[in-house]
This record gives sequence, structure tokens and C-alpha cells, in this order.
Amino acid sequence: MQVEAIYNQGRIELTQPVKLRHSRVRVIVEVPDEEVLDAPMMANESSSAGIQGGAEFGNVTETGDDILSEIKHILGPLYRQRSMASAADDKQALLDSLAEKHGS
Repeated sequence: MQVEAIYNQGRIELTQPVKLRHSRVRVIVEVPDEEVLDAPMMANESSSAGIQGGAEFGNVTETGDDILSEIKHILGPLYRQRSMASAADDKQALLDSLAEKHGS
């Protein structure tokens, strides 16, 4: 189904009301080329351009170290370095946490 919509400050507004089955629906939007100032690179373009190991936020590509620094900043005093652990250690930590949470 095609419907007309207007892009308004980061939101897509339908010009006519449409009743949808779900409250959240994925759509594909076609934007005229002359309206685009800076097009984001698609996933297949980034690999061909040689960009690896980063996540894109806005117009900035952050590496794993940048993201970890941001997480540490957000957590503040709650951040603590975790010692190296095996899969068995992780499973036991999960079980201990669940037992503590649910009183078992």
C-alpha cells in the first residue's frame, strides 16, 4: 500500500489517517534525491569503503574503545572491571544472581 506522508523534523506524518493492525510498523520511505543533503552509507557500502569495527551514531563512527569509554562514563561509580571468567563462571554468576533476586 502506498500512502502520502510529510517528513517534519525527524518524524513521518501521514497526510490521511490509516488504521493499522499494529501500533509499530516498519516502512520504506522514498526521499527525492534533491532533498538529501548528506546520505548515510548503507551497510554494504561501508564494507566496500573499508570501514570496519565501529558503530555509527549520528555522523560519527565510534570504535569499540569509544563506546566502552561512553559506557564507563554513563555508569560512573557503578562501573567496575570484571576479572576474566570462563563460561562455567558466567553460568554460576547468573545462577547466583537469579537465586538472590528470587530468594531461592
